[in-house]
Amino acid sequence: MTLLRKIALYALPFALPFLLLTGALTYIGESLPLSEVLRLQAGDTPVLYRVRYGNRDQRYKRMAVDYFQPDVMMIGSSRVLQFRSDFMNLNPDAFYNAAAPAWQLGEISRLLFTMNHRPDMIILGIDDAWFNADYGGDPIVQPPTSDFDRFFIVNRTVIQEILDGETLDLRKLLSREEPGGSGGLALGSRAIIDGHGFRNDGSEQYGDFLVAQHLWQPNMRGLHIGWFEEGAEMYVRGDVVDDEAMQQLRAILDFAQENDILVIGLYPPYMPSLWQRLENSADHSYLRDATIEVESLFAEYDFPYFDFHNGAAVGATDEDFFDGWHSSERIAAQMFINIAREVPQLEQYSDLDALQEIVNTASDTFGVFPFTAQ
Repeated sequence: MTLLRKIALYALPFALPFLLLTGALTYIGESLPLSEVLRLQAGDTPVLYRVRYGNRDQRYKRMAVDYFQPDVMMIGSSRVLQFRSDFMNLNPDAFYNAAAPAWQLGEISRLLFTMNHRPDMIILGIDDAWFNADYGGDPIVQPPTSDFDRFFIVNRTVIQEILDGETLDLRKLLSREEPGGSGGLALGSRAIIDGHGFRNDGSEQYGDFLVAQHLWQPNMRGLHIGWFEEGAEMYVRGDVVDDEAMQQLRAILDFAQENDILVIGLYPPYMPSLWQRLENSADHSYLRDATIEVESLFAEYDFPYFDFHNGAAVGATDEDFFDGWHSSERIAAQMFINIAREVPQLEQYSDLDALQEIVNTASDTFGVFPFTAQ
């Protein structure tokens, strides 16, 4: 027996479980190469994607933009993830939502400056906290990006959790059924277990609220009110506009202008009762100053700009919010309608009267459109 064969036989008891675990985690989507995720999401089946281990959002969204090559691209934080391709009912394939949770100007700039595709239009959701010099943010830790590295990272994490006594619902995981009722496919532990993740068009299904129901809207709205009163999280008090952040925004608009891309800026809304407090707060004066500077900057580039800070301006009540600053799908659709009626370049993609009728008659503010592949 040669030395190599002896080594192989010795290693087999260790290698076989590793390969089986790798195969299982790849099958359920946790370690699936992103190119395969996008291939599946490009098909006719609804596919929900969200992993539990590690943050793949930056690479996933950048690859998706280059893969789908949308005419109209949404970008921003989780606050604009309720914008759906269904809003562009005459040509839904022309839209992709490239936003992701917790993204700030750094993540947005990185995606825009590294993507190969150049859309005709970018709808940019703008968060006030980006411009608060006293806000520390919540930096996103990006793990190694290669699929090969991911096999080892995920395997090691899962093995450690099993050794720590955590149990896995293997039957449910291996079913890969989307639990939100679409009859489609789910990839990644979060998508399979909680129904939480990115749809085919890049928008997000809030499974934590709507499927697994780990979170309840009234509780989360109250939590945000508490954060505001404490000056915590995204409601950190401040009176100085972060000039560096404003220059980052200018660089984004420069990039768009140089590449003949129309940027449509929008401030997403807060629930009305919270906005009243923010608007009148002497401890958040940076917000008013930054809004004036952002509006002036968009005017300088002759780009459209929409201020939806007050959710009531688009017909919202507090009950139309998941929490203090994440509005429902119905409110996102109303924002899109208001924007498209004033931006001629968008009108070609939507029958706005038909879309308005859907919004007006929606029975569920959080679920206006079914989860179907476009």
